[in-house]
Amino acid sequence: MKYYWAKLYKNKKLRLICLLLIFIFFLSHEIKPFFLSYFAYKESDPAPFILTKIIEPPAEPEEVIFPIEISTVPFEQLKFFATNDYNFPVFEKDGAKYEILYQDKQITHMQLSPDKRKIGFYIHISQDEMLLNKTSLVIMDIEKRRFKDISEGDLRVSNWEWKNNNQFIIYINCGTGCHLAHIRSVNDGKLITEYLDMRT
Repeated sequence: MKYYWAKLYKNKKLRLICLLLIFIFFLSHEIKPFFLSYFAYKESDPAPFILTKIIEPPAEPEEVIFPIEISTVPFEQLKFFATNDYNFPVFEKDGAKYEILYQDKQITHMQLSPDKRKIGFYIHISQDEMLLNKTSLVIMDIEKRRFKDISEGDLRVSNWEWKNNNQFIIYINCGTGCHLAHIRSVNDGKLITEYLDMRT
């Protein structure tokens, strides 16, 4: 045994080979667990380089509604909406939908006069952010296609109705179950009289 150690001590090349073998042995034992854990991770992710794309169902196309001025709408169409007190009236023609507007403003609370010669409706006029929206009542002469903006109020204004062919009533909220009724003239919108309407 001493002979081999003495030979190893004298032979530099042999010493270098032994050191190299020892280094490789320890190196292989240190790296082996790392490689095993690495390949185990790679096997759990079969194809990390493949990007999967989620295919979403196509969105339904938005419904297009075209604006149309009330002055161009046939009377029969207006009569239907005014008789049924429609808000934001929309009708369909030739597969397309149209919303009836007045000077590009939305229409609500359409009402047909008792003699069926006039139509009244609200339009909502946007003001500055610091102010309330204004509500204007417009009366349309159906035959002449003429319009009168005859009343204006703030957001307290609720409903309105025809009293007769020459007068209308606007109801203004004045508290829970309380409405102030203004009777006004169709010709100029002037206040004729007012009273408290306590109907709920």
